[in-house]
Amino acid sequence: MREINGVLNMSPGQQHDSVPLPGLCRKLNIKIKDKTIKIIEMTAHGYSTKEIAEALFLTRRGVEYHLDIAKTKFGATNKSNLVFLATQNGCIKNASESNDEIK
Repeated sequence: MREINGVLNMSPGQQHDSVPLPGLCRKLNIKIKDKTIKIIEMTAHGYSTKEIAEALFLTRRGVEYHLDIAKTKFGATNKSNLVFLATQNGCIKNASESNDEIK
């Protein structure tokens, strides 16, 4: 299992670097919870549902719930499509451009 405790230690400046306006995807004018943004980012970085759940003190079903809501809001068909659409619309940073793990 990868070390993912850093997810819980974000400073306020780091926490919202990836989202231009917290909880808002500007291009689509979609309101999304900060926790959902974190889950999408962690998914983009390759974390499993189980790893995300453990890091954010959620159940697996809780993580899946957040992803399902986000998929509906974005009109995504699966997690890969969700990550693509969230990246393309400026809601999260492009995981391939970021050298840093999510902290």
